[in-house]
Amino acid sequence: MIFEENSFEAKYIDKNTNEEVTLSCALTKNPNTSNTILLCHGMFGDKDSEINLPLLESLKQHWSVLRFDFEGNGQSSGEWSYANYPREVRNIGDLINYVESKYNLKIVGIIGHSKAGADVMIAASQPNLIKNKDCCFVSLGGRLTFGKPEKRFTQEELEKAKKEGSFLWERFGKQWKITQEAIEERRTMNPKIDIKNIDSHRAQRILHVHGTIDTSTPTEEASVIEKEIKGAEIKWIEGANHFFDGKEKEMVDTVVSWLIQKLK
Repeated sequence: MIFEENSFEAKYIDKNTNEEVTLSCALTKNPNTSNTILLCHGMFGDKDSEINLPLLESLKQHWSVLRFDFEGNGQSSGEWSYANYPREVRNIGDLINYVESKYNLKIVGIIGHSKAGADVMIAASQPNLIKNKDCCFVSLGGRLTFGKPEKRFTQEELEKAKKEGSFLWERFGKQWKITQEAIEERRTMNPKIDIKNIDSHRAQRILHVHGTIDTSTPTEEASVIEKEIKGAEIKWIEGANHFFDGKEKEMVDTVVSWLIQKLK
C-alpha cells in the first residue's frame, strides 16, 4: 500500500481570542479511506514525538493519520505554556473542523498522551466541540484530576515566578519558561474534568491506557477514570513507564486493536 504524506499549515481565527492561529500538521493518507485518527502530543512534545511515530506506523494500515503541533509547540504559532488546557482543546476542535471541510476527512478517533490525554478527556466531555457521536477517544497516561503546581515546583521556583514573573524549568535537555500566569491558571483550574456531558454511548468509546510504573501521572488516575466514566475501558501495560519506553509495541497493539473493534 502506498501512503501519501502531506505537510501543511492549518490557519484560522480563534473565535475566543480573535487571533490568527497557525497549526503545523502532517497528514498520512491511507488511500482506502477518509476515516482519520488525530494524534495529539504531550506537554514537552510535538507531532514527531517518539510516542507518536510507532502509533503512526500501525494506525496508517487501517486509517489516515493526522499529527499536529499544539499552539506554542513545534512549528505552530504562539508561545509554549505550562497551562492553556482550554486553548489546546480548542485547537483540537478547530483543527477537526478545518480538515474535515478542506481535506474531506472524517475524524473517527482522537489519541492524546499525557497532558493531551487530559485534553482528549475534556474534548470528549464537549459534544458541541466533537460532533461525531461515534468518535473514539484514547488517553495514554492522561488524567481526570489535577494537582496543584506546588507539587511539581520547588518553593524557590514558585517564589521566583511570583517575584519576577517567570522562571526557567529544565526538562529533557531544554529550558521551559514557567510563567506566574500559567501557575495561577493551573492553581485555579477545576480540580476534576467535568464529565457530566459524556453520555453512555460516548463513554463506551473511551479508552485509557496506563503503565503500571508510571511516576508522572499517578496510577490512581486510571481508577478515577474507571469510576467516574461508566463504560470507559482501562488497559494496563505491565512494567511500562509514562512514555511506555520498551513497551511501545504492547501499547500500540492495545490501542489499535481496541480502535479496530470500535470502528469496524
